[in-house]
Amino acid sequence: MIEDIEDFFAPVLRVSIKRMFGGHGVYAEGRILAIEADGEIFLKVDDETRGFFESHGSSPFVYEKKAGQQMVMSYYCVPVAAYDDDPLRRACIEAALEAAMRAPLPKKKAVGKR
Repeated sequence: MIEDIEDFFAPVLRVSIKRMFGGHGVYAEGRILAIEADGEIFLKVDDETRGFFESHGSSPFVYEKKAGQQMVMSYYCVPVAAYDDDPLRRACIEAALEAAMRAPLPKKKAVGKR
């Protein structure tokens, strides 16, 4: 599975992959730009890139939080055509990286005295 993720991104940029929540987080340039869940890659989106992904048939990553409450995440599935269309793949990855770079960095946890 990790090799498949690396292969998808390889023509555009080098990524690092970390296990998280039963799936994987995909990182580049110190930012998370994608997640993998159940064998599917979801790319980071924001208000500026969401329309691009929707216009290519992508839908958001949604998971059930508790008691049927659904959470919609800021990650959209890779458009099916992007797996065989290199220019579209590149455009999707670049859009995800741009969204990741615009996202605020997570706050660092304070180190408490012991």
